[in-house]
Amino acid sequence: MDLKQFETYDLLPIPVFIVNGKGRLIYANKTVEEVYGYSPEEFTQLFLVDLGIDEEDGAVHQKVLEFSLKNKRKRRLVRQHKKKDGGIIDVDIQWSIVEYGGESYTISCIREITEQQEVLRTYERSVDLMAKIVQELSHCKEV
Repeated sequence: MDLKQFETYDLLPIPVFIVNGKGRLIYANKTVEEVYGYSPEEFTQLFLVDLGIDEEDGAVHQKVLEFSLKNKRKRRLVRQHKKKDGGIIDVDIQWSIVEYGGESYTISCIREITEQQEVLRTYERSVDLMAKIVQELSHCKEV
């Protein structure tokens, strides 16, 4: 695949990468360095499974990719990815399928949503805590 045609993706403020059918990251724009800590050159030495927070998570993401490529369907997925420094970020991944030279690839756009997900997790913990308090109060006898 001639990757020069994707140089304009370097102007985008979000990470964009291209993945082949084997899960190899074959292109990454410059914004991946800001979000993931890898240079575009380092990023293209990775496979999609390398971004998973553990082996099982990476394998799930790979299976979703394979299904998407097989069925020629664009997808959207919220996952957690591991950065170069080992930190974990929440990401909203959207990709489309492109055909080139008889092979299928995904072009993925990544939006880092860690702050939004943390707010959601805090809200869910609060709801759980309130439910426990209400349950305990309902079991208390009136004095």
